[in-house]
Amino acid sequence: MEDIYHYLIFKLDSECADFEFDLIPIPPFEFIENNLSLEPYEYFGETVRIFDRIPKQIVLYYNADILRRVRITFKGDVTDYLTCQLDRISVELPNGMNLSISYFSGFRQTILLYEKGMLGKN
Repeated sequence: MEDIYHYLIFKLDSECADFEFDLIPIPPFEFIENNLSLEPYEYFGETVRIFDRIPKQIVLYYNADILRRVRITFKGDVTDYLTCQLDRISVELPNGMNLSISYFSGFRQTILLYEKGMLGKN
């Protein structure tokens, strides 16, 4: 089986220093979710492809400089495409990883979100 991070690029539990020069903090610069402090950063580094698609935006959420959540935004409705790609590959999600795909018609965008368990509940 392949590693899911071959496709998703940003590895949960990695350190902020891994992308230190490719991140810019975004407001709110820190927020609390389930008693866990999260700091959001937008990735603006080298262009990446997630399942052969270039994302509109990538936001990485850190707690104590450790990556806990990744939100990848794509233009348009690509839920079926992403679902098919995930079904096609032979990977197992790492223990405790939650992954979801949602389409927001009002914004005409699809969000692929993955995170370390239920944040603050581990």
